[in-house]
Parts: sequence; structure tokens; C-alpha cells
Amino acid sequence: MELIYTIEISPYDYAGSEYEYPNSSLTDSAEEWDRFWRECLSEKNLENLKNIRKGSYLVDVPSIGDKELEEIIKNELKEVD
Repeated sequence: MELIYTIEISPYDYAGSEYEYPNSSLTDSAEEWDRFWRECLSEKNLENLKNIRKGSYLVDVPSIGDKELEEIIKNELKEVD
């Protein structure tokens, strides 16, 4: 067993446009949910984030680069204003 530090990056918090989300469960369509997640994040230049498995919104914290971290923090602070 391995413990990894993750952060949840919800696609709904980063997409400015509306994307069609898969009309099926994660279990049935992990690949489609993964594509949806990546499309939403690409608007904020977060396409380099790597989720821990296809269809998951969890990202391994040590894999987050400085550019991505800056965008995530800006987005989180926007909600505080």
C-alpha cells in the first residue's frame, strides 16, 4: 500500500465554456470522463495535470508544476473575494 497526497481538481471549477459531459457512469466510461476533465482544464492551461487514474479528478500533488499551482491558487482565491 502506498499513501499519496492528492488534490481534487473539479472540471466544473475551471471550464468557462460548457462541455458535453459523458452520459454514463465513470465505471462504464472512464476514458470519456477523462477526456471531459482534460477539455475543461485546458481552458486554464492545466492540461499538463495528471490524474491518478482515468476518470478521476484527483491529482498527485508532487506532480503539479509551478505554472499549474499558480493557476490553481488564483482560482481558489477568486472564490474567497
